[in-house]
Amino acid sequence: MKDLVKAIVKYTTGWDLNGIRTRIRFRFDLLHNRIVFNQKKVFEFHRQTPLLSEQIAKRSKEVYRDPSTDNRFGDFFLNTTSYGGRYRYLPFENPFFLYPPNVGILDYLLRENDPKGVFLDIGCGLGYSIIYLSQLGLSVHGFDEFQQVSKASVIDFLEGFSLRESLLDNLNGIEPNFISIVGVPLDDLETDNDDVKQLINKPCVRLLFLDAYFCRGFSHPHYKIKRTYKELLNVYERVAIR
Repeated sequence: MKDLVKAIVKYTTGWDLNGIRTRIRFRFDLLHNRIVFNQKKVFEFHRQTPLLSEQIAKRSKEVYRDPSTDNRFGDFFLNTTSYGGRYRYLPFENPFFLYPPNVGILDYLLRENDPKGVFLDIGCGLGYSIIYLSQLGLSVHGFDEFQQVSKASVIDFLEGFSLRESLLDNLNGIEPNFISIVGVPLDDLETDNDDVKQLINKPCVRLLFLDAYFCRGFSHPHYKIKRTYKELLNVYERVAIR
């Protein structure tokens, strides 16, 4: 019966029900500021950096297996691309060695066509995200509290990608245009580190990229939600307060 209804609609109107549903869903997503991945740009970027993901994955395994460190890698590190099942919300197979919400950041900035500015990844871990973002010409920085991975391991890892100087000892003096907080509960950061609150309040910050799961319920008078990658990432834009 279902197939018959589809056939009748398509024959009498020239419209395909699946196409109608797709268009309705797309419009619904636009109304709710949801964004569809630009797969063309994402895979074009991947083709331009063909060995980067392989290099990151290889170096990561070396760090994990190094018995001389006191790292306490949890599931997030050991299963970066599949942690929490978030890969289910990507509309394609993840071509990067990245936690899926970070693929959303990459997608968003690729849309900006040659984005400029200073990017700060708070809770950077080994620095996967800033390694990819450095390829866009951004000035990248990472900050971590080193609860699971030692500072020495992060330094050693980033040196392999010529980004040793990108790791910050503290958040003093930095003037970021973009801030990401992914894989880390925002409440914990704001409770433990007043510098994070101060950074978010700085007028130099244009966009916040917050993990849709770990940073649920974020509200701030200086920011409004601009785009949502469903169940992955929320993008907040700074707004003027009248």
